Amino acid sequence: MLKNRNLKLSCAAGMALCLLSSAWSSQETEDVALTVDGIDIPIVVLTPEQGKGPFPVVYHVHGGGWNGGTKMEVPGAGLPPESKVLCDELGIVYVGLAYRGKAQGTFQDAMDDLRASIKWFESNKKRFNADTSRVGFSGGSAGTPLSALLAQEMSSCKTYVGLFGVYNLLSNEESLFPDEEACAEYDLVSEQQKRAASAFYHIRKNPPATLLFHGALDILVHPTQSERFAEKLKAAGAEVSCTIYPNANHGYLNPRNPEEYKDSVLKIADLYTQHLTRYSLDVDGLSAQLDEMLERYFPLEKVNLAEVVGRWKAKKETLEFSADGTGTSTNQKGESRPLTYTVNADRIDVSIGQNKMVYYMQNDRRAIYSIYPEGRFAGRKEHYTRQK
Repeated sequence: MLKNRNLKLSCAAGMALCLLSSAWSSQETEDVALTVDGIDIPIVVLTPEQGKGPFPVVYHVHGGGWNGGTKMEVPGAGLPPESKVLCDELGIVYVGLAYRGKAQGTFQDAMDDLRASIKWFESNKKRFNADTSRVGFSGGSAGTPLSALLAQEMSSCKTYVGLFGVYNLLSNEESLFPDEEACAEYDLVSEQQKRAASAFYHIRKNPPATLLFHGALDILVHPTQSERFAEKLKAAGAEVSCTIYPNANHGYLNPRNPEEYKDSVLKIADLYTQHLTRYSLDVDGLSAQLDEMLERYFPLEKVNLAEVVGRWKAKKETLEFSADGTGTSTNQKGESRPLTYTVNADRIDVSIGQNKMVYYMQNDRRAIYSIYPEGRFAGRKEHYTRQK
């Protein structure tokens, strides 16, 4: 179980959300970059409110399995997990890009959407006080094939950050995503199409400085995707670092996984300081601010029975604990099963029939979580929020 002994914590858990608004006061703007076949392609821009621009730009391409939206509506644009922290801290404009998924188009349609959105932003750079000669790209999961290609084709791209990514569709047999069905739905059928959609085969001269992050427990996208891409980039002369977190699964880089999140943010900040921004990095200062922000997500070292009693809700299950050590587990269909539980120091041991689970409570006491021990979701946390 994660402990917070190695972090310097200096504020109360309840202050964590306040820090996001006080320490980092960036401004978020939503717009529509283009409309194609009656479908709006949104864009979201996060701009620093401190410092003097023009500021460098990081374009981010969200994941999501190429799913979501409707036939006439694409999934919304998203920003990377470190954007709120580093926008003001390093003076970077973050641009979240959207694109047509499987329900609206093809992989090449998505690439066209992204290129057109970038052109829209470049034509509006003065509005956002942006310097488009200093550009970085980032992507997560299903957004990595798209973002990694863009990073290789744009000469102004100085940095690339890939999170649990797919970089070679021709050598992906160890992963569950994308499978042949997903590829077919996105018009990635032939060897030629898959090669064209794989950054692994399109590394440019003088590739951008690159950070790749992956979880060793990730079987949705196997970590060899990042490892092999890193090796290919190094062979091409790129400055590249590949971090594999031993206890992490897919989609883990967020504040609810505080140790990995902090480590990744500090590494990304260092990359941008060296290759993108003109700001200097106060490592100790940023580390201290992250500690304060993340304190709420670490587990309590001593759980009290009175704090456990009540209702806790996750996506697919609601747990209710009574003071006498009994309770119920209710699924989405409203079907309930009895449970028993005991509180033992830093953990809550729960028995539901033959199933035994261990839960931990966050420092802010607003959520409890379990950690999947094995299988596809090994290492992932299932969070339950306290209900009033």
